[in-house]
Amino acid sequence: MEYLILSVYLILFLTFIVKSDFFSIPRYGKKLLILLFAVRLLFTGIFFLVFNYHYAQKSDSNAFFNSSVQLFDISKENPKLFIKLMGINGNDTATITAGKNVNSAWVKAYEQNYINENRTVLRTNALLNFFSFHYYKMHLLFMSFMAFCGSCFLLHFFSPKRKWETIACVIACFLIPSTLLWTSGVLKEPLFFFAIGGFLYFLKQCLKNGRWTNIVFCLLFAVFMLITKLHLACILLPLSLVFVICNYFPEHLFWKYTGVIAILSCIILFINIIFQGSNLDIVGIIAQKNNNFINMEMADKGVLDYYTPRLNGDAFDMVKQAPRAVFNTVIQPIFSVKKDFLHFAAGLETLIVLALMLVALFLLIKQKKFGQIDNTSWLLFCFCLLSYLLIGFTVPNAGAICRYKCMLLPFVTYLCLKTVARKIDTQD
Repeated sequence: MEYLILSVYLILFLTFIVKSDFFSIPRYGKKLLILLFAVRLLFTGIFFLVFNYHYAQKSDSNAFFNSSVQLFDISKENPKLFIKLMGINGNDTATITAGKNVNSAWVKAYEQNYINENRTVLRTNALLNFFSFHYYKMHLLFMSFMAFCGSCFLLHFFSPKRKWETIACVIACFLIPSTLLWTSGVLKEPLFFFAIGGFLYFLKQCLKNGRWTNIVFCLLFAVFMLITKLHLACILLPLSLVFVICNYFPEHLFWKYTGVIAILSCIILFINIIFQGSNLDIVGIIAQKNNNFINMEMADKGVLDYYTPRLNGDAFDMVKQAPRAVFNTVIQPIFSVKKDFLHFAAGLETLIVLALMLVALFLLIKQKKFGQIDNTSWLLFCFCLLSYLLIGFTVPNAGAICRYKCMLLPFVTYLCLKTVARKIDTQD
């Protein structure tokens, strides 16, 4: 029965891809897109096999799914409580504990005074249980299709015009192995990939025409980003405002992005000095997350996968550790102490991306085209740089850093391949 239902939904998704004009690739049409969807389904199968058998006991995906089923069961026992739990109220832990013994996926090991993103995954999958008949593979298919839609959103946001630029976009949006793998599970990653793709796509549509539907969808996707991965959304949203301004005033892009980042940094520094330790202290929140993750790793394994300095909540200490943080995010997990196949594959992918970065940097220096970098590229570069910085500050685990980075690799790969593709296109 499970495979019959799975086949029905798969046919529905394929029909939707074939019939909808949205699902198409410039110059290549739908056939290539269907092939790319098949590649994604292959990685979804790999995710199921790896995290259902090899890493079954440590699988967040299984934990989220099981908790979502328990959350769904409340809809039959206590509909009013279920409706309340579907809200974004972050103070309902006591209520759900009293109503049903949902496992620890609802409550983080280290709870903090802002949005608990785990609950977004649980709520989404609890609602999907109305259509999935509680089959885990159905949820993997739903999550994978949402991420596939996110890839299509990004492709349209990039809007490639030339042959090799289109190929670069296809590789970046659809063929990054770690992104395909981690956006196939019952996790935050596929939801955020769907959200960020939709937000960027509708942001660009808003700039093309000010239709109220585009504005509404842009705001909805922005909210979905905030409740799925708050830290990445808080980096992207201010940069998006700069992107909008630069769309109308395209002069001196570098100084506009640099100026906004400098202003935000000064505000963060001021808050750290005046309101240190409060819920407004971003530096303190990052330091707390850093120490929580390090403590968890030390309690679990007694050693960190690579050197990650403890942050003490001081902004100047964080500035001092910033180069190391970016270095860790760029270079890991190439030199991971773990020797299994997944970490080897992740290390190889990191090495390839690092090589692409060096090639792109070389071409930019050789061609002296830093002044010709467009608005979209500056947006993505600043977003990736700040996100790499944040991940490096907080993550001391090789597997986790690969998972957290997978949301950024399509943008990093696009920026690098775009530089190479434009060089080839100008020669053709």
